[in-house]
Amino acid sequence: AHFLPSLALFAHAVGELGDAELAGRAEPLLAPFRELWVVFGLGAATLGPVAYSLGLLQLVQERAADAAETFELALELSLRMGARPYVARSRAGLADALRRRGAPADAARAEELTALAVADARELDMTRLQRELGRCTASR
Repeated sequence: AHFLPSLALFAHAVGELGDAELAGRAEPLLAPFRELWVVFGLGAATLGPVAYSLGLLQLVQERAADAAETFELALELSLRMGARPYVARSRAGLADALRRRGAPADAARAEELTALAVADARELDMTRLQRELGRCTASR
């Protein structure tokens, strides 16, 4: 009952640490659950779609194309669920993956996604995401 939430929390920590080796170990354990949501207890709390956690692991491993595809799924799941904080986070993750991938039209889409994520983060008072996006936009 605690396996998936624990693994998702671990994935977020690995994303913070930027440890590619740990990300490579965690990803195959999390991948079978990519279409699901991380739920704690009887639904009292969530850590968003598993796809978001997977995208973090793929970014840490410098696999931007895979991460972009996975964050697209996270965004789709978040929109379908109407979970605005995870819509904002998924947009930010997708924008990061697109910037790193660098294919034609990626930069323009990344800008658009970042602007939407910034607007959502402000409206929802997501101060940490606002800080992260501020650093992201300042570094360009």
